[in-house]
Amino acid sequence: MEKLRFRHEHAWRVVYHLCDHLDRSGQLGEAEAWRRKGLPLFEERFGADSVLYADHLASLGLNLLFQERWADAEAVLRDCLAIREKEQPDAWTTFNTQSRLGGALLAQKKNADAEPLLLKGCEGMKQCGRHSRIQ
Repeated sequence: MEKLRFRHEHAWRVVYHLCDHLDRSGQLGEAEAWRRKGLPLFEERFGADSVLYADHLASLGLNLLFQERWADAEAVLRDCLAIREKEQPDAWTTFNTQSRLGGALLAQKKNADAEPLLLKGCEGMKQCGRHSRIQ
């Protein structure tokens, strides 16, 4: 796929599943590299304001959280949250992203910024009935 510059119609699916496998097998650095390679692919295929692009950003953000790269995760999750708040303001994934961003901020000792995101995220997921599901 990479040699073909991801021009195959299913390239985005291959990248998605490869990244998922690498994350699940603990190869976080490799998964991050492929997620970053996939960003332009998802942006081109679905648009920079699409829910699917936001999903890919969310997965990259989670990967960075697992690597304890808080500032990098913050930047990615802010981009993701901007899309989700615009496209799906009441979706549980939006509240989940708020919570994750709050966690990244809290880890950086940005407590005043973290608290409202953590509270909104938690309350929103409770309202959606998805407080125990992770994506």
